[in-house]
Amino acid sequence: MARRQWLPLVALIAAASLSLAAADDCKDAKVDSACVNFVPIPNGSEQTCAGAGGGGQATTATPVPTATATRVPSYWETRGGDYSYGSTCQDGTEIDPITTIFLTTTTSPNDSLQLAHDRLLEIGMTSDFNALWTTRQSFRDEGGCVEGEITRATNEGWHPCADLPPICVDSRWHTRCNLYSVASPYGYWLTCTPHWDEPGCPNSAGVKSHYVPSIFRGPGGFTGTGFDAGRDWTWWQLVHQYGMPDLGTVFYDNRMLHRQCNGDLTNTDGRVNVIQLR
Repeated sequence: MARRQWLPLVALIAAASLSLAAADDCKDAKVDSACVNFVPIPNGSEQTCAGAGGGGQATTATPVPTATATRVPSYWETRGGDYSYGSTCQDGTEIDPITTIFLTTTTSPNDSLQLAHDRLLEIGMTSDFNALWTTRQSFRDEGGCVEGEITRATNEGWHPCADLPPICVDSRWHTRCNLYSVASPYGYWLTCTPHWDEPGCPNSAGVKSHYVPSIFRGPGGFTGTGFDAGRDWTWWQLVHQYGMPDLGTVFYDNRMLHRQCNGDLTNTDGRVNVIQLR
């Protein structure tokens, strides 16, 4: 599918970045020798691997050229993190890369959160797992560690199925987001981890759970990994289909490889879209 070129940030984000110049679902940041000992989470989505961090050594993808020799972290990155994390938000507990930022100009954090829920609902993320299961991951927030407020997907998760009784899950678009506790000079913002989930990885309980593929082959013609596709699908839906303002792209360089429960090593290309919600 055609994709717009990565555009420079608009003046408001460039100004914010310059002012600073003076992301455990069986998707461990560590590369395991074998992702085993699955511990099911009653959340309708993925599973976790037993053990803290999963063991092994952190691995990064092959570097790609950047525009400058020294990357200046964006306003959003310096006040949060590059990934969702385990409960401690410590290095080594990274789970999903942040690939999308929502900026809102609402007057309160609750209004910002509601706006994000409404827009995700409009693009087909009708399942709100916060209302059904405990699925939240943790995010770095102004130096603290908090649970994200949003986890939405494009299907209802668990359901009876014929291929792997008694229950299984479908492929889907899925995202988790954290609303930041302190507003930026331009409004409140959320960092999100949209991705494409594929069914697989059955466990001993007969549950067929999810993984994020290293090569996306789902709908829409998007390319890259399941994390890249999730970012680009979200942009396409909100900006192209619904006319939300595109505020450009920042480069987080958050390309750490994550071991999936099917054995894939999956990451993102490090780009993060900034979209204004209204």
